[in-house]
Amino acid sequence: MRLNKEEIKIPTTQNCVFAIRLDTETEQEHILIGELKEVQGFLAGGDNKLLVNEKRPFGSFILECSTPIANQLADVRVALSDSIGKRKTPYFENSKKILEGLWNSDNLIYRFIAVRIWQEYKMACKTKNYDLYSEIEKTSLPLMFSLAEDIKTWQENDPQNPLYQLDSVYFSNPALAIYSAKGVNEYYTTKDSLFPIIVYYLKTVYNEKTYIQSCKLCGKLFRANTANIPTFCSAKCKREQGKINKRRFDKKAKQTPSEMAYKKQYMFCYNRIQKLRKNASDSELLSEAEKMFKVFRKEALRLKKQVQNGSMTDTDFENWMFQEVGKFEEKLNT
Repeated sequence: MRLNKEEIKIPTTQNCVFAIRLDTETEQEHILIGELKEVQGFLAGGDNKLLVNEKRPFGSFILECSTPIANQLADVRVALSDSIGKRKTPYFENSKKILEGLWNSDNLIYRFIAVRIWQEYKMACKTKNYDLYSEIEKTSLPLMFSLAEDIKTWQENDPQNPLYQLDSVYFSNPALAIYSAKGVNEYYTTKDSLFPIIVYYLKTVYNEKTYIQSCKLCGKLFRANTANIPTFCSAKCKREQGKINKRRFDKKAKQTPSEMAYKKQYMFCYNRIQKLRKNASDSELLSEAEKMFKVFRKEALRLKKQVQNGSMTDTDFENWMFQEVGKFEEKLNT
């Protein structure tokens, strides 16, 4: 493979393939993109050069397949198909920029699609009656819709056998299994359509009696034990959600009648004590007032919890505070 600097700033390939291996123990996926012979040599233990050789968290492939770019790919498909044997138009130049943008993306699916589409274009330029339009459509079809949304629907409709929900197009292209050195690891490979890779991915997940879920907090895709019950991808996200819920509860609690009434009575007592401290004329009275205030705060916090759990009404709590603050004021006025 080589970088064709004269025509487009992406690699020009002869038989680029996409290979993937899922490791359910480490929750990782290993992606390889490159010429078929280079991928085979690499998996045989060689130091062959690849376009992509990346290990990443499980679910990344599905997530990247769930960011559709239908309009861009439609423009590329039409522009490249119409340019075969003709003078290149601005639409053709724009399609090259789109492919270059996809190649420079962090999305590995975009990168494979870009290289493969350009390879098909170069093949069409030297092959008579080559159906470039259909070949590009086959390669780019998975990025015309959100895969994650479809998976969610399949799992909801048939949690026992979600694969039965897949359209026949998912099974219309074969995938090549390549084994690494000593046959330890198995990589599934495709040269054009990603549909067989999607089937392999989902079959691996469902064979483990798990499902693909989106984390309730961070949105990360992960393997879960349930198909339709929203959950978290990790203990960390679960703890963070607990903190968020507490902040929401605390914010809401601060707006309740009992909380507002408590703040009002608290500040009344606090300000009276501050005046006593400034005057410093009666240390004994100040000491007694501080003790009463401390008891008031402690008992008020206990009763507020009763209001929150419904065992005490707002009215009863407010009446209690009025009585206690009345005693406090009476003490200060004696």
